[in-house]
Amino acid sequence: MTHKLSTKQKGFTIVEVLIVLAIAGVIMLVVFLAVPALQRSSRNTQRKSDVNHLMALINEYKANNNNAVPTAIATSGSGTSTTLYTNGEKFSLITVPTTVTAATAATTFTAPTTDTPQVYTGASCNGNNAQYNSASTRSVAIWYYIEGTTATTQCVQS
Repeated sequence: MTHKLSTKQKGFTIVEVLIVLAIAGVIMLVVFLAVPALQRSSRNTQRKSDVNHLMALINEYKANNNNAVPTAIATSGSGTSTTLYTNGEKFSLITVPTTVTAATAATTFTAPTTDTPQVYTGASCNGNNAQYNSASTRSVAIWYYIEGTTATTQCVQS
């Protein structure tokens, strides 16, 4: 009895291995490009949420104080346990420490570049920027930083 040896070997060719590596490389590249954008989007969403929370607190304060705006906001603590004090009165919880600036015609509005929003009384929003509003000293504008967009700041007002 003679045995015939098989001349065909099992396995992958170098071309097949290179194709699989190229596809894996493209998938990894897409993931590495998408993750920073998702993280930036998440941080911006948190900033917007914090500013909306702060504006809701200011509007609540105005509703409880005959439409008067807070003259000062101070915080104590850090992170999620920060306590917000408005005009010396314990008011609510917030995660963004900030201060209030009374706007005047001479106020220099410097664009925010950090995670600390700028709160101005007597101001309004002009697009994505805060500006002095001579018509109302009871208006409040919050100007805050947005990461990685063409408009690097946002503004909300009450």
